[in-house]
Amino acid sequence: MLSGELGHCLMRWQSLTHLNLGSNNLSGEIPESIGSLFSLKALHLHNNSFSGGIPLSLNNCTVLGLTDFAENKLTGNIPSWIGEKTHLMVIRLRSNEFFGDIPQQICRLSSLLILDLANYRLSGSIPRCLNNISAMSLNLSRNHLMGRIPENIGGMKYLESLDLSHNHLSGEIPQSITNLTFLSYLDLSYNNLSGRIPSSTQLQSFNALDFIGNPELCGAPLLKNCTENEGPQGDENVRLRKIMVLYWCGNWIHSGLLRSLWCASMQESMEACLLQVP
Repeated sequence: MLSGELGHCLMRWQSLTHLNLGSNNLSGEIPESIGSLFSLKALHLHNNSFSGGIPLSLNNCTVLGLTDFAENKLTGNIPSWIGEKTHLMVIRLRSNEFFGDIPQQICRLSSLLILDLANYRLSGSIPRCLNNISAMSLNLSRNHLMGRIPENIGGMKYLESLDLSHNHLSGEIPQSITNLTFLSYLDLSYNNLSGRIPSSTQLQSFNALDFIGNPELCGAPLLKNCTENEGPQGDENVRLRKIMVLYWCGNWIHSGLLRSLWCASMQESMEACLLQVP
C-alpha cells in the first residue's frame, strides 16, 4: 500500500493514459503537475486521504473520460470548468467534503453515463437541465438539496439508477418519472415529498422502503392511501348526507311504492359513495 504525498514527478509521464492510485493511504493535496498528463483518459484516486480542492490544472487533460475521487477529504466547490470536459463519461466524487451548489455547467456533459455526488454537503436545487445528459446512473443522495425534483427528469430516458434519498426535496414526484422505462433502482426516501406517487407498473414494483420518510406522500407501494377528501371533515359530510336521505325516506316511506323505490336507489348510491371513503 502506498502512503505519503504525491510528488511532482507526474510531469515525466505525459503519455500516460490511465492512472490508478486508488485504495492506498495517500494524503496531501493532488499536485498541479497532474495537469501535465495531457493524454490521460482515466484517473482513479478513490479511497485515499487527499485534501484540498480539485486542481485547476486538471482542465488541461482534454481527453479525460473518467474521474474517480470518491472517499477522500477533498473540499471546496465542484469546479464549473468540469462542464468543459466533453469526453467525461464517469464522475465519482462521493464521500468527500465538497459544498455549495451543483454547477449548471455539468449539464453540458452529453456523454456522461455515471454521476455520483453522494454523501457530502451539496446545497441548492437539482439543476433542471440535467435532462440534457444521457446518464444511466444518478446519485445525489445524502446531501442538503432543496426544492423540487425537476419536472423534466423523465427526459433522462436511459436512466437505470436514481438515488435522491436523504435530502430536503419537496413537492410532488413529477409525472414524467413514469417515462424512465429502464429504471431498475430508485430511492426517494427521507425527503419532504408529498402527494400521490405517479401510477405506472414500474414505479409500483419498487419497495415501499424506497419512498418512506416522506410523511405527506401516499399511494402504492406505500400503505397510505390517497383520498379526495383529506381529513375527518370530508368523511363526516358524506355520513351526514346519508343520514339525511335515510331520515327523509323514513318520513315518506308510506306515501307510495314509487317513493320507496327511489329512496332505496338513493340509499344504494350514498352507500357506494361512503365506501369510497376510508
